[in-house]
Amino acid sequence: MGISILIAICFIGCKTRNKVDITPHKVSPEADTFYRKATALLSYYDKDSTQKCINLLDSALEIDSLNPDYYGVKAKLLSELGLLDSSTG
Repeated sequence: MGISILIAICFIGCKTRNKVDITPHKVSPEADTFYRKATALLSYYDKDSTQKCINLLDSALEIDSLNPDYYGVKAKLLSELGLLDSSTG
């Protein structure tokens, strides 16, 4: 009896009631222009280019603050500059 109750609790507790939305984020063409310019500069590996990339990503984020790609690249660049506290928030 106890095992069947435990199994029933596991099945009831493990069911997902709401489906998770996995639709990709829609890209804003205007914001994506800034993002593409920033990623084009990534290959230069100097501090000035990195700062320019961050500024371009900030411009993209002002337009589309929900795009996770913009945050990911910005966090990577900030961490490469040693600004770890800035990259987490």
